[in-house]
Amino acid sequence: MEHIIANARSHCASMVRYEPARADAIAAALFNELTSPFREHPVLLSRICGISDATLWQWRIGRTPFNVDTLSKYSDHLARALGLPLKLAEEAANLMSGIPWKGKKAGSQLLRYVVEHGLDARSLLHLARRQERMNISTFTRKMGISKDLLSRMSSPPDYDSDHPGKRGDVSVTLAAQRFGLTLPEEIAEFRLLATRGTAIPPVSQSDLTEAFRRESAKQPRHLFLLRFLTLLRERHGLPSRGSLADAIWEQTFPADAKDSVSMDILAFKHRLTNVTKPPMEGCVRLPEEWAESLAVFAFPGAKELKLRRDLACYLKNHGDSRKVNRAQAQRGGK
Repeated sequence: MEHIIANARSHCASMVRYEPARADAIAAALFNELTSPFREHPVLLSRICGISDATLWQWRIGRTPFNVDTLSKYSDHLARALGLPLKLAEEAANLMSGIPWKGKKAGSQLLRYVVEHGLDARSLLHLARRQERMNISTFTRKMGISKDLLSRMSSPPDYDSDHPGKRGDVSVTLAAQRFGLTLPEEIAEFRLLATRGTAIPPVSQSDLTEAFRRESAKQPRHLFLLRFLTLLRERHGLPSRGSLADAIWEQTFPADAKDSVSMDILAFKHRLTNVTKPPMEGCVRLPEEWAESLAVFAFPGAKELKLRRDLACYLKNHGDSRKVNRAQAQRGGK
């Protein structure tokens, strides 16, 4: 059995890029090899693995496709029932569930794996529910999302490319938090996967940084903010300025605190529209609470503290760059 599991492990390792269909084929082959001694005793095999003998028979003769979701549900029990050592049983259960690693990854580790390997939202959600041994219905209930939303988030990245917002709900922060993500940059990557299907943004974080550093002092305030908010939307895969306001609101205030804050989402949406108008047509500043929320959303990284402070200061002032420079100088002096 160790040789069989090692063979399945090598097949998974040979995947340059994780492919759900290929991982499922490896899982099916591993199951068939591990249970081959019981092939002539379907009732006994059914009792050992927990899968009905009718289902086993249909898989064997090819009457129905091999369902790894069904196998995944019983894979831990089956691996232990086969008498495998604990660590080997855990690995075998993962492999039979289409998971190409040992143990279990936390939400942030799973997201990092997907981003580093250039995978899409479908792979992220597929791996997440398989390592939890959940079918689609159970997983959507745990995540607090609908099956329809899960289906759209799991679509290929080029799905409905003319309307990227239709890939997934733009309000995905709660889903990200239930996924185990807490850092703003992790939530941003999850949101990008949900709305665009890929973690590769059309606008990089360095583009945002350069735009703020170089253009904020050269362009009229309303023109700069018009471009900056557009870049910020694209960076996070958001289809409209209203969805940008919603995303900032969700990241800033947890669900149980929204009723007690002074920041009103409708007023915030109106103000984001007004700050891109010439001074004679609308307001050109944001209140302190709103300015700091937008700054955290734009520059969430631990190394971006100075950028975050400078942007918040820029947004709170009326567009006189000398005020911003004086404020920055005072902070530097302190």
